[in-house]
Amino acid sequence: MIGVPMNHRSISSTVVVIAIDLSSPGNAIDSLLFWLNAVRENIQICLEPIHQTNAIDYKHMIAKMQAKWENHEDRQKINLQPVPIIIVGTKFDAFAN
Repeated sequence: MIGVPMNHRSISSTVVVIAIDLSSPGNAIDSLLFWLNAVRENIQICLEPIHQTNAIDYKHMIAKMQAKWENHEDRQKINLQPVPIIIVGTKFDAFAN
């Protein structure tokens, strides 16, 4: 399903939102890791045609991504992606009760 809205033509304007259900906190981390890996894999699939056909756009995307985090103290710990990924916890009220 991820491949439908995110493709090599739309990747430069894509933002990914991952919603994690906090009503069952035991599954939250596993679910988050599953979706992060799925998104990362799809990003790589989308970047491949850009890398092969338009190296300038590809290099620009990578340079822009790296420049944003270049001086961050945790730079070595961050797995950079050219697409912003937002993680949202849902159903916190069920978790808190």
